[in-house]
Amino acid sequence: MAHPIQTFLADKPKQTQASLARDLGVGRAHISEIVSGRSRMSMKLAMRIVRLTGGEISLADIANWQPEEATE
Repeated sequence: MAHPIQTFLADKPKQTQASLARDLGVGRAHISEIVSGRSRMSMKLAMRIVRLTGGEISLADIANWQPEEATE
């Protein structure tokens, strides 16, 4: 299952991981690590994502996502 950030960005052709990271005040590499499952995000960052996306990514989406490796 795709990470909620990947799903959100797929619907926004002009938005990239880099632009999302910039808008959130974090590095692009950090967003990449979160999306790949190599890193977890803080609650503070999760709340910023919810606000920035206008709720298109919810806390439930973030909390319920599991990396592919963990679901096998």
